[in-house]
Amino acid sequence: KNPFSRSDYLYRSRLYRDTAQPAKAIADLTKVIEIPANKGGHVDWNLDQTLFDRANLYFAIHDYAHAIADYSKIIELDDDSEDAYQKRGDCQFALGQYKKALDDYNLALKHEVDPTAESYSARANVYEKLGKPELAAKDRKAAIEAQQKR
Repeated sequence: KNPFSRSDYLYRSRLYRDTAQPAKAIADLTKVIEIPANKGGHVDWNLDQTLFDRANLYFAIHDYAHAIADYSKIIELDDDSEDAYQKRGDCQFALGQYKKALDDYNLALKHEVDPTAESYSARANVYEKLGKPELAAKDRKAAIEAQQKR
């Protein structure tokens, strides 16, 4: 019998994350995800958040393919997740897949109740890469306005 419960793996993954051991943190988060929902001890556990934590770790170590897979799974579970669209767009941008990044940033902005300066700035960067300086300038202006609202 495995002595570790879901909460043990979650706690240890955070310790690994906080001590700059992303590979070990990812391994523990993977174990958390693999434990059947009705097993692993009582814990306030959220699959979306666990996937998001793991995706962010993948992003931090530039493993964009795995990060994209996790952000995509979050979107499958909750297609209103503006954060997952935003972060998946960041991955696409890092990979030079600007049209896919633009699609994700557009979806992030669509789902945001109060669009952020970060979202507009990210999309402006894509427009620059796609040779659309007018649209980039428009989004940079929107980013400034969004920041001033905060």
